[in-house]
Amino acid sequence: MSKGQYRLIRQNESDQKRNTTAGLDLAIADAVLDSVIEGVIPKEHADDLCIVAMIWISPDVASNPNVDRNDLYRTNCEAMKLAISRAMIVSPSIDELIENRNKIHHEMYNPETGESLW
Repeated sequence: MSKGQYRLIRQNESDQKRNTTAGLDLAIADAVLDSVIEGVIPKEHADDLCIVAMIWISPDVASNPNVDRNDLYRTNCEAMKLAISRAMIVSPSIDELIENRNKIHHEMYNPETGESLW
């Protein structure tokens, strides 16, 4: 990618899911730009950084007409901004991750069975 060129790379997905996740792409892009505007990402380093983000939403969201798309945008934008701000200050540190490795669990994953709770 050349300097100053930004792209969102997406996996192959159904048209219905793409319509739902298009707002999420915008939320992530806006979070990155907001982070530069707010000085979280120093403007002079913006062209030298690469951000890789994995966005996952429940498959039910794509087919649910009652999902609040504005809330989906807002929560994903806020989450990405939080992730960027933590990454820029290296938080949590590697020592904190090592210390808490077996103490913190994802709410949608059972580490004892290895199964998703979705």
